[in-house]
Amino acid sequence: MSRVHVAHNCRIGDRTIIATGAALGGHVIVEDDAFISGNCVVHQHCRAGRLSILRGLARASRDIPPFAMVTDPHTVRGLNRVGLERAGFDRERMRALNAAFRILFRVRTNLRLAMARVEAEISSPDVDYLLAFIRASRRGVAFGPARDPRGRSAGQDAEE
Repeated sequence: MSRVHVAHNCRIGDRTIIATGAALGGHVIVEDDAFISGNCVVHQHCRAGRLSILRGLARASRDIPPFAMVTDPHTVRGLNRVGLERAGFDRERMRALNAAFRILFRVRTNLRLAMARVEAEISSPDVDYLLAFIRASRRGVAFGPARDPRGRSAGQDAEE
């Protein structure tokens, strides 16, 4: 781990990996078991959730949800399956998270409706933790391929 910059007032969780060349702005919170890959940049006041991974050369100016794999500028590509397996998550826990991620980050609807649907359809402590993390976000969370950076569904007009 060389050339890593951790700015003032950052909080780094246990068993977190921060690779060469990564930079964390001030007041960043990185939860337990997260992985910030090489040459990644995390904007000030962002949070990286538990067991999340920010892949190499990515940058984040929004919160990175727990259990997520983020590539490109704040784009959730799916679950951090390798991290979850290493942490001992069984198939049932991963199945619940995968179903929640599909609704939250792949379905073309607004985030509030997606969260309400997840809450109604999926009962899991891990999913509850994910939803609580999203609700607590002050910067907004990284979005999936179905959602544009302004939180609208892809292809949705600004007037809608």
